[in-house]
Amino acid sequence: MNSYETELLIIGGGAAGMSAAASALEKNIKTTLVESNSQVGGNGIFPKGRHKHGNRGGGCPG
Repeated sequence: MNSYETELLIIGGGAAGMSAAASALEKNIKTTLVESNSQVGGNGIFPKGRHKHGNRGGGCPG
Protein backbone atom coordinates (compact mmCIF):
# COMPACT_ATOMS: atom_id res chain seq x y z
CA MET A 1 0.00 0.00 0.00
CA ASN A 2 1.26 3.46 -0.90
CA SER A 3 1.12 6.39 1.47
CA TYR A 4 1.06 10.03 0.47
CA GLU A 5 1.66 13.22 2.37
CA THR A 6 -0.82 15.95 1.46
CA GLU A 7 -2.17 19.19 2.88
CA LEU A 8 -5.50 19.07 1.03
CA LEU A 9 -7.52 16.05 -0.04
CA ILE A 10 -10.15 16.64 -2.72
CA ILE A 11 -12.73 13.90 -3.33
CA GLY A 12 -14.17 14.08 -6.85
CA GLY A 13 -12.77 15.37 -10.11
CA GLY A 14 -15.85 17.21 -11.31
CA ALA A 15 -15.98 20.94 -11.95
CA ALA A 16 -15.84 21.86 -8.25
CA GLY A 17 -13.01 19.45 -7.47
CA MET A 18 -10.95 20.61 -10.43
CA SER A 19 -11.54 24.26 -9.48
CA ALA A 20 -10.47 23.58 -5.90
CA ALA A 21 -7.34 21.79 -7.13
CA ALA A 22 -6.45 24.69 -9.45
CA SER A 23 -6.89 27.20 -6.62
CA ALA A 24 -4.71 25.08 -4.33
CA LEU A 25 -2.03 24.83 -7.02
CA GLU A 26 -1.93 28.63 -7.29
CA LYS A 27 -1.33 28.80 -3.53
CA ASN A 28 1.35 26.05 -3.59
CA ILE A 29 -0.75 23.77 -1.38
CA LYS A 30 0.27 20.11 -1.66
CA THR A 31 -2.97 18.57 -2.97
CA THR A 32 -4.30 15.11 -3.73
CA LEU A 33 -7.40 14.71 -5.89
CA VAL A 34 -9.22 11.36 -5.83
CA GLU A 35 -11.64 10.41 -8.62
CA SER A 36 -13.53 7.10 -8.92
CA ASN A 37 -13.58 7.14 -12.73
CA SER A 38 -10.75 6.77 -15.22
CA GLN A 39 -11.00 10.46 -16.13
CA VAL A 40 -12.00 13.69 -14.44
CA GLY A 41 -14.93 15.82 -15.47
CA GLY A 42 -17.82 14.55 -13.36
CA ASN A 43 -21.35 14.91 -14.70
CA GLY A 44 -20.08 17.25 -17.41
CA ILE A 45 -18.31 14.33 -19.11
CA PHE A 46 -20.63 11.38 -18.52
CA PRO A 47 -24.02 11.46 -20.27
CA LYS A 48 -27.04 10.69 -18.10
CA GLY A 49 -27.21 6.96 -17.44
CA ARG A 50 -23.64 6.27 -18.63
CA HIS A 51 -21.80 7.03 -15.39
CA LYS A 52 -19.84 4.17 -13.83
CA HIS A 53 -22.06 4.37 -10.74
CA GLY A 54 -25.36 4.81 -12.61
CA ASN A 55 -27.53 7.90 -12.55
CA ARG A 56 -26.37 10.13 -9.73
CA GLY A 57 -26.06 13.79 -9.11
CA GLY A 58 -28.20 16.51 -10.60
CA GLY A 59 -31.25 15.23 -8.78
CA CYS A 60 -31.24 11.89 -10.57
CA PRO A 61 -32.00 8.82 -8.44
CA GLY A 62 -29.21 6.34 -8.20
